[in-house]
Amino acid sequence: MRITWMDAFGVVQSPAFGAILVLGLVLLAIFLLWLFAAHVIYELTLGPEPPVSITAFARDVLTTSAGWAMIVVGMAVGFLFALLVLAISVVSFPLLLDRDVGFYPAVLTSIRAVAANPGPMSLGA
Repeated sequence: MRITWMDAFGVVQSPAFGAILVLGLVLLAIFLLWLFAAHVIYELTLGPEPPVSITAFARDVLTTSAGWAMIVVGMAVGFLFALLVLAISVVSFPLLLDRDVGFYPAVLTSIRAVAANPGPMSLGA
């Protein structure tokens, strides 16, 4: 069986295409929130002034306590965002493609699957 680019657009014919689109928009909103959080973390730790150069930025991040605080807090917040995205999408996208279910049942099923199997879900991602 030969797979073509047209097969990738077969999702448009899926009965759950609207729910897939909504899930994609939810993930886009989470991404934008993540960017905003990163910006706030940067401003709270290193200040509102942009660095004068990439070298100055690297020096500020790697050699100051504020830079290390930004790294630690940024990684913790990023982990929480990544966990949220994993929890709502790991099962929901395949479920929406395979079954005729709505957005909410797919997302709730995904969250329940991650909550019931945190070890395998974290290793498989």
